Amino acid sequence: TLPWVISLGALVSAHPYGHKIFSFLDGSSNEELAIDAAYNESGALQSVSVGNEANNRDDASVIIPGDGEATIPFEIIHYDWNETPITLVALTIRWRNPDVPLLFSFTDPEGNRVNLGGGGSTVMIGSSQLQTTRELSPRGTSKVDVILYHNNELPIGEWLIEIDSIESEDVEVWATLYNNRFRGGMGTSFSDEEQVNENITVSAYATADLAIGACSYGTRQSARGEVVGSISGFSSRGPRIDGVQIVDICAPGDNDIIWAQSSRGDFPVGGYSFGGGTSASSPHVAGAIALLQQAAPWATAREIEDAPYGSAWVDEFVGDVAPNHTWGYGKLRVSAALELLPPEEIDDDDDVIDLTPWDDQETPVPPESHRPDNVDTLLGVEGGGCHCHSAGSGARGGLRHAFFSIFSTLFR
Repeated sequence: TLPWVISLGALVSAHPYGHKIFSFLDGSSNEELAIDAAYNESGALQSVSVGNEANNRDDASVIIPGDGEATIPFEIIHYDWNETPITLVALTIRWRNPDVPLLFSFTDPEGNRVNLGGGGSTVMIGSSQLQTTRELSPRGTSKVDVILYHNNELPIGEWLIEIDSIESEDVEVWATLYNNRFRGGMGTSFSDEEQVNENITVSAYATADLAIGACSYGTRQSARGEVVGSISGFSSRGPRIDGVQIVDICAPGDNDIIWAQSSRGDFPVGGYSFGGGTSASSPHVAGAIALLQQAAPWATAREIEDAPYGSAWVDEFVGDVAPNHTWGYGKLRVSAALELLPPEEIDDDDDVIDLTPWDDQETPVPPESHRPDNVDTLLGVEGGGCHCHSAGSGARGGLRHAFFSIFSTLFR
């Protein structure tokens, strides 16, 4: 729906969703390229959640030594309080050395072992089915996607992924884990503490070249007891797999946000509840950008984007070096960003006002704006059933008219 929203005049959208499984995470997917095209072709800015995966133990990294091997263990866990079995586990293993062939094998908790073929294949490992595909992205990222499936329940316990290199060059691999029953690191997890890596957890589509990656921090005490002002424990972090900076700006989202419900659980439509995640941070950032666009409709997309980066608050939580892969440029400060907007350039020749009495003159008509006049605030839905909606906004209208009405009332 992004091209449709832009066709209506939206100049900023929020994308409070993302995923990692089966993705290259290098900016090459159609969705990531669509975000880039929105910026390049229309000057439309896209605020995208970086993800909520940092503390889930769903991501691991390991160095495969040249002419050597390494093992990545992961667990499938059964919970006594939940009788729903895990029947599907998916993994994606990525690396940035496409000329280095890697060989993979799997061992299940019952000791059954199987070697994977060089391309896509479907094999049995004990009573479970294992399907694999291999792909190479246009940007030079290799990946192997794996699906483990059982009709009833996958074997509980520790599984092993063995990776062998037949070249002399060391290779770093990133692995992502997912199951069909639980979220938030439950049901499956990587089990080697030295391999679990919270710094490779950013999600698509924040991995687009021109996305604004929004992270989350707490502004009041959350249910998890994290320190006010610190990064949210779940807020995904790290570079893209090719080393590109992805996290750009942090906004409130630490499950301390009060928002209206559309339809969720027992809450009535229009009711309020606490929520959060980077799904709350990215709309914060999109709303800030909309305010900047309304304040300076003459500014370019680059000038609008640079304002929150240049004015971000760098405190003791953000650290001495910014941008970094946890906080980006720092904490969003809308009022400070307004101060960095460029002034309007006025052509002196066009600024001549005829003060002659208008006795026989028609009332002058103001020139047409270069922005669409029929769009104040646009709402679209990105990402299907997500509990947050993406918001598009034209650079003029809406809030500015509302502010004018308020002040007119106050000072009438």
